[in-house]
Amino acid sequence: MAALLAFFVGVFGVHWFYIGKKIYGIIMLLCAVLSQVFIFYSIILIEYLGYSKSSDFSILLTITILILSIIGLVALVVVSIINGIIFLTQSDEQFNKKYLDYK
Repeated sequence: MAALLAFFVGVFGVHWFYIGKKIYGIIMLLCAVLSQVFIFYSIILIEYLGYSKSSDFSILLTITILILSIIGLVALVVVSIINGIIFLTQSDEQFNKKYLDYK
């Protein structure tokens, strides 16, 4: 189940919440939300700056923020897919020992 969550909604850290690693889940959730907020903010700001007479520096800075936010979101997707693959390739015993603290 954790692998499916990692593949489909892993960018929000849901798989970490599911297996009880709340700190990892919170970190991924905050990174995903902040990336999306910055992407939305940048798109709105680019539209606004495009219609007003602003400096090229402002537009360049906004585009840089947009690109970095997209890269951050893509990195979260890649990490989630890697987590899903790791979850799928481990035996139940290895998974339980590593993530669920069963000994």
